[in-house]
Amino acid sequence: MTLMVCQGWMRAIVPMGVAASLCLFFGTSVEASELIKLSGNISCPITCDPSLGIEGYTVDIARAIFEPLGYKIVYQILPWQRAIQDTRAGRESDGVLGAVRDDATNDFIFPRLEAGIERFSLFKLKRFQWKYSGARSLDAVQIGISNADLPWDDVGKTLVERSRQPNSNVQTLFSHDATRINLEKLIRGRIDLVMDDDAVLVFESQVPAYRDKMDRAMYLGDGKPIYIAFAPHDSRAKTLSEIFDAGMRRLRKSGELKHIMARYGMSDWAKESGTMRLHK
Repeated sequence: MTLMVCQGWMRAIVPMGVAASLCLFFGTSVEASELIKLSGNISCPITCDPSLGIEGYTVDIARAIFEPLGYKIVYQILPWQRAIQDTRAGRESDGVLGAVRDDATNDFIFPRLEAGIERFSLFKLKRFQWKYSGARSLDAVQIGISNADLPWDDVGKTLVERSRQPNSNVQTLFSHDATRINLEKLIRGRIDLVMDDDAVLVFESQVPAYRDKMDRAMYLGDGKPIYIAFAPHDSRAKTLSEIFDAGMRRLRKSGELKHIMARYGMSDWAKESGTMRLHK
């Protein structure tokens, strides 16, 4: 597809190397690779089920950055491990939404700027009287987690390790929709606690079936950046990551990022001390 890309705001914010590749300074037309296929599991508001009429703020950010340049974002829902594997292998996926820098993605190409913040927590029913008082307080409760959960604090790591033991009180779900399933199990009394990204638990707890029925039992550690990580063997990956960085700066400066986050009842994470929270 041939397109003109020399808009004023691009000249101001796109790095010189990217600008040259896109012919920003001279107004000449360029050939843009049309499709960027991005994968993620259902982890709303980060990545959502499109049948709900929303795709997630990381998808909205990607569209706002890349589509004005002529790219087309294709968003697909996959179980987390498959999203990582397919992207690494270049099978129908060019990038992973909501990735953290860890051993599973150490060969991926990351932008310099993050696409959000991940912070884990435990949620419970409001009527359930439980308070964390050390590792032993986890022994008498049933806990639901997802195989996509990779917390970095001591409590979260303990839960993941326990989930691998036989007859564990920590139940692991292998599903692209693990959060919803775990919350349904919580409501039905089949588990006592759910571990997940705090922004996801806050968002999902506001749906009518769950509203005012659950609350946060505890945070698990501090926030950690999440990214749109690009396929390690995609020849476009470095350029796409640089375009992302320039576009994120534009979205934040123009106020468009604020509007994107507001669609999900959220604020810009850079102004939130590493914690996503609902507007009152």
